[in-house]
Amino acid sequence: MKTPQNRSPEASSKNDDSISCRRQTLAGKICCYAGSLLLLVLLISCGGGDIIASGGIGGTGSISIGTISALGSIFVNGVEFDTSGASVDYNGSSGNPSLLQVGMVVTVEGTINQDGRTGVAKSVVYDNNLLGPISSIDQANGSITVLGQHIFTDGQTVFAAGTAVSSQAELHEGDIIEVSGLTNADGSIEASRITLLAAASVQEYQITGQVSNVTAGTFQINDLTIDYAQAGQGMGRMSSPQDGQVVQAVGMLNSNNILVATAMRKMGDYSGKKGQMLLSGFIRSAAADTFTISAPMGSLMVDVGQDTVFTGGTAADLVPGVLVQVKGGMSMGTVTAREISISN
Repeated sequence: MKTPQNRSPEASSKNDDSISCRRQTLAGKICCYAGSLLLLVLLISCGGGDIIASGGIGGTGSISIGTISALGSIFVNGVEFDTSGASVDYNGSSGNPSLLQVGMVVTVEGTINQDGRTGVAKSVVYDNNLLGPISSIDQANGSITVLGQHIFTDGQTVFAAGTAVSSQAELHEGDIIEVSGLTNADGSIEASRITLLAAASVQEYQITGQVSNVTAGTFQINDLTIDYAQAGQGMGRMSSPQDGQVVQAVGMLNSNNILVATAMRKMGDYSGKKGQMLLSGFIRSAAADTFTISAPMGSLMVDVGQDTVFTGGTAADLVPGVLVQVKGGMSMGTVTAREISISN
């Protein structure tokens, strides 16, 4: 896991066409993993088509969860997905592919072609981690606090073009930002994209995260308390949250820094998903031969077997806080890992 000493307060201002594998930051490591997994796919395919036989490549269904590393349509986990015919769910509303930008963490459903490098997206879902005001900034450690959530930036964090900022050093307390990134084991967010918003354009704040400490009228997402007594239906889809669920809530802060939600929704789960899975994320918890990864709609369980191929480490390295990329078959909310790339 990254430590504060390793976090750089500087961030890139460019929406690069690709992310350098030589720079061992969050986005850089994901790019490297994608290349490693692609090489394994090509080797296995040349050796007899085992991946095709197992239902992963060659036009079969696929799910890819990770950060958009380049546009072209969009590149996610080393695969260029054509989004021209895709439906786009953008923060809970219908959108179009032009809204998708470098640094956004997305879930892509579609097909991957025989070459393992291209595919066609049927749907793309994007939900930001949060949108709200900065309450504190630690420039030395490259961290920001927004709505009780701890956010870390580094040299590969994309600061949205046209927002008049190019790094964390140009942000100030009170600025309203939208954040997308991967969630670490401790609930902190490794930001891959930050957008500075005009205060006048923001009617409500928004947060997506895992519920804890539910009471009759409140719950928490990390250090933020949310009052859902007045949530009503709005985005609706749920009346009361449960510990462990991933929900999205919108509302405003009161004088006690409690988010008074006007609406909330459960983010769903992966239990009905099947097909090939390409997944990038931090390990949330681990046990013998299995671990969970934090994903946009909740934790995903990954089963590790004797035939799982490792790059960058071994099964002993699968501990909470480690960044991994997993390739395998998805069924009933569990991924059976064929290949795992581990951060060093």
